[in-house]
Amino acid sequence: MIGLGIGAVEWIDSYQPLTLGNGLRYPAGARDDPAGGSFVVFRKGRPFEFGVTVLNTGRFGVRVLGGPEGVHQLFSGQLMMGPTMERNTAGMEGPYTRFHPFDLAPGQVRLLFYKGVYAHCRYWTSGSSTVWTAFPLRYKFLWKTATADIQLTPNNQLAIVFPKGFRCFSTP
Repeated sequence: MIGLGIGAVEWIDSYQPLTLGNGLRYPAGARDDPAGGSFVVFRKGRPFEFGVTVLNTGRFGVRVLGGPEGVHQLFSGQLMMGPTMERNTAGMEGPYTRFHPFDLAPGQVRLLFYKGVYAHCRYWTSGSSTVWTAFPLRYKFLWKTATADIQLTPNNQLAIVFPKGFRCFSTP
């Protein structure tokens, strides 16, 4: 009995069924990168959107709690969401609402995206770039609360480029 109990606890602690669905939402002006993925040029104060569809591939539902603290390295904004879809399609139709925690049943898909403006550039220099390789999400399954990094394939990653001559004019 003790072995079964320990095994169950270990299984619950390792359960993470959230993966990348078939849909992505890139910022306006994003272009295909010859090396794979897409890129966009950072322009402080301009609109920013980036998101993914999240698919529950597991046998049990999970509660999606939102994005972890510190995601907003390059923009000011909020997490938004679309309606729940019953299968893994690329559909991204609205209506869109501000994020609130929700349950994602097995096989369900939901679009989650950050919407705001480019900001927070004081740590970046002219000619540099950064790549968004995963979309982190907080989730809960039974008593376990954790962060799932929804990995983006190299063809889905987003590079944010700071052009030559870029100056932030931001105060620390």
